[in-house]
Amino acid sequence: MKTIAFIDAGQFRPAIVNQRLHMPQGQRFDWSLFRNFMRQAAGDEVFDTHYFDCVSDAPSAGREAFHQFLRNTLSFQLHFSELKDKRRTCGLCKGTYIEHEQKGVDVGIAVHMLKLAYSNSYEQALLCSGDGDFAPLVTYLRDSLGKRVIAVGWQNGVAPALRDASYKVVHLEDYQQAIIGTTPEMPCFGATDRPAQPACNHQPATGPTTPTATAVGTPVAAGNPLR
Repeated sequence: MKTIAFIDAGQFRPAIVNQRLHMPQGQRFDWSLFRNFMRQAAGDEVFDTHYFDCVSDAPSAGREAFHQFLRNTLSFQLHFSELKDKRRTCGLCKGTYIEHEQKGVDVGIAVHMLKLAYSNSYEQALLCSGDGDFAPLVTYLRDSLGKRVIAVGWQNGVAPALRDASYKVVHLEDYQQAIIGTTPEMPCFGATDRPAQPACNHQPATGPTTPTATAVGTPVAAGNPLR
């Protein structure tokens, strides 16, 4: 069954990966292994992989190197949206600061999934996201175009509506031994891509913060990884 993968970079931010996976010292999320894992999740070869992310006007050298690694080494097709500045207020000192927010990734994924479905470029899609906003799209692909969609996400991170619309759901935590490794890769983007929240009297400065993650769906109860 011809399969194409669509990856929402938001759910693979370092803050999320480090929280979800129990990685011994010296191990890391390995994108090369993840590419192999996608074949396992699909039950077949993955014909193509589309990776959707946001970039700032001046991305760090580490992030650019990471994207080059995905493009040149893993042969991912990369699609970028802009990062938007959003003013936030500290819950402690009430001071304001600017934070980058991901915009346009969901629309990009939806457009490409529909476009490739209409051209009959795939029979099955791996949707690496837990966002419930994709549920109507997945339902349409299933009922009107005869496409099978497998949702790949974190436990308690796949929205109920997306879970119900998908052919099955694969939880990444259940396969962590297949996606973590020790092989060094090109450096991934890090804290320099997002400004740190300024310190206040209640919260001492501890240096740059790890990039926070965008929401990946309404929490649901953990269940069988294969629905």
